[in-house]
Amino acid sequence: MKKTTVDKSSEQESYVAKYLDAWRTPRSGGGLSRKGDVYDEYSLFECKTYMERRESFTVKKEWLEKLDRERSEDRKALGILVINFGGNGNEDNHVVMKLEDFEALYNDYKHRREPSEE
Repeated sequence: MKKTTVDKSSEQESYVAKYLDAWRTPRSGGGLSRKGDVYDEYSLFECKTYMERRESFTVKKEWLEKLDRERSEDRKALGILVINFGGNGNEDNHVVMKLEDFEALYNDYKHRREPSEE
C-alpha cells in the first residue's frame, strides 16, 4: 500500500521524537493540538519532508516565522526546523535554525571541548 503524505510526515515526526528523546504532537497540523510537530522541555521542532527523493529542499520563510512565533508562545528556548529530502527511511534529516540559536549551541559545545585550566 502506498504511503500518504500524512503517513510520511508522521513517520518523520516519530523518528525525530525518538531520536531526540522528545515527544511527538499527534495531528499537529490539525490546529487544535499543541504547537509544533515534536517538542521537549527546551525546544519546538517543525518537521517537513518530501514524498519522493529530492536533491534540493525549498524552505519557506513563513515556516520559520510560524515556528519562531509558536516557540515564543510556548516559552521554548529553541525553534528548529527538521527537513528530510524524501525517499525511503529517515537517514537524511537536517536542521535549520536561527544563527543566534546555533551560536549558543556551538559555543556551549566548544566550551565543553576546551581543556580545563587547572
